[in-house]
Amino acid sequence: MRARKAIRLLSTLAIIPLSVAAAQVSSTGSPAIDPVGPVLAQPQSPVNGRDDRSQAASTNQGIATFHAEARLVLITAGVWKRKADKDPDQLLVPAGVLRDVPPWALTSRLRYAERLDTRIGQSDFHAFDNGIEQRISYFRRTVVPLKDITKESETSWNFYPEVHGTWGYPPGYFHSYTITMIGAPPGATPELLGFSSKRSDFSVPNITYVIGYVPPTLEPGECHDVRVEVADHDVGLNRNQYCAGASSHDVDDATQEGTEVGARMRSFADSEVSGSIKVSARAFTFWSSRVLYLTTQDEAGRGTAPPGSDLNFVVEARGSNAPARVHVATEFVFPRGDWTVDCRQKPSLHVLVMAYKENHQIAGQFGDSLTCPSSELARKQREIFEAGGQKVQFPNRLDAQMYLGPGDYDLRVVVSNGERELGRARLPLHVGSLDGQQLEVSEIVLSSFPREASKALDDAVAVSPAPIVPAPLISKNIQFLPDTETRIARHMRLPLYFEIYEPLLKQSKTEVYMHLRVTNLKNGSVVRDSGLMRTTDWVLPENTVIPVGFSLGTQNLSKGNYRVDVQATDAAGRASAWRQANFTIE
Repeated sequence: MRARKAIRLLSTLAIIPLSVAAAQVSSTGSPAIDPVGPVLAQPQSPVNGRDDRSQAASTNQGIATFHAEARLVLITAGVWKRKADKDPDQLLVPAGVLRDVPPWALTSRLRYAERLDTRIGQSDFHAFDNGIEQRISYFRRTVVPLKDITKESETSWNFYPEVHGTWGYPPGYFHSYTITMIGAPPGATPELLGFSSKRSDFSVPNITYVIGYVPPTLEPGECHDVRVEVADHDVGLNRNQYCAGASSHDVDDATQEGTEVGARMRSFADSEVSGSIKVSARAFTFWSSRVLYLTTQDEAGRGTAPPGSDLNFVVEARGSNAPARVHVATEFVFPRGDWTVDCRQKPSLHVLVMAYKENHQIAGQFGDSLTCPSSELARKQREIFEAGGQKVQFPNRLDAQMYLGPGDYDLRVVVSNGERELGRARLPLHVGSLDGQQLEVSEIVLSSFPREASKALDDAVAVSPAPIVPAPLISKNIQFLPDTETRIARHMRLPLYFEIYEPLLKQSKTEVYMHLRVTNLKNGSVVRDSGLMRTTDWVLPENTVIPVGFSLGTQNLSKGNYRVDVQATDAAGRASAWRQANFTIE
């Protein structure tokens, strides 16, 4: 898989906690932990609450699972004036932007901004569930002005969450937008007109609205239609329907065993053919669950969450008899990597992951499909932007999860475009057991491009009231996205994430420490050794799970292959086994 450049972090310490705020340094030169910690909400019962889907739970009675439901149905809406203004609002097109770029170079973006209305608010919206108007209990407006986002796009993720998994574009995946010369005087060049000819990426001015309401009770498999109206305006929604979970399995309709696509992918999984699609995958085992809580303005006013906070994650430890949560990250490269924006051919992507026991029985699986984006919101945006004939790159990544009991598995990952192009990856997977009484450490996630956890709200909007899949890996308000292969440039830092499970924290406070080492695999020498470090500022109140995330200082290491090892110890003299992960510096 293609090499990645890790995100550049500013501090020169060997270990820096990642957070929205800056890290501090003590006078001794040792890491001073960022005081900003995770924001916790009061526990709330989910609407239509149900447990996480679990293959293991469906075959083993009495295994504890955990709910992960949002409390609201959330819908993203776009709203446009039916007649464009002569000039766009300065909130959308700041005057300073056009000083560096001539207006004709951004014609489509300016035309789109003229249709947006900055004056409408919550009282202008009316939401209907199966034709019955609902009380809007959550409302958020997001304004994106026209600006140069070239640098931002190099470190920003883009996601398409689905009920069975989350499709994504990693940072830098999009080809940068080249300023068009349409409308320029004959013979003109970018340099003659006073701006750079290098590739630049400009945002499309936009206003989106997230609308939430408490849904009526639904039976399993039941679906409701959603409609939103704003007087004298056109409205487009990211979805016009939501459904309650219909079954316990995690395989979507298109990749089911009895379908043409599903049968072809299963046959390919058992073959020795490599296929035309390049696929890489990694699996990570955890013994925790994440519960997402969305706090409405009314609830915030009653003090259930800090002011300004509308998204909160609570970490729950899984019971010792519960199956492990296996997060599978898959990346793939197709020979052809784009779709026509109008989606006339209705192309699609499919990913199927199966975990086989030694007797070749399937212990767990998930499958998901993504069609060329064709929501009402996307269609209206294309119409106004007049982008019907352009190309858009499709995702090259899917993150999903399954639940497995202790044991050894043969994990097979198959990717298809629904036609004849296929690719696969195969990897061994060992799932250990969680004693529930011993100090343990999860597997280590290396994450070249973490992001602010607040952005996970956008993922929640797309699937609510169902849970986000997979459960986000969050530490200190930062979400870590696993690498399938970790290759970083010299002088860069390496963000990583892991969880410590300390059962003693359930009844009393105790000191928990972590110890990190980095080993050069060429000669076996230890090139970094942190010694014992307190985990105090990662500990969550009355919680036995410690989600740890920070940046590992690797910027002075030479090119080569390395291994990072992590161990946890506590004041009671107990020590976990060492966990490890490999990475390459190029």
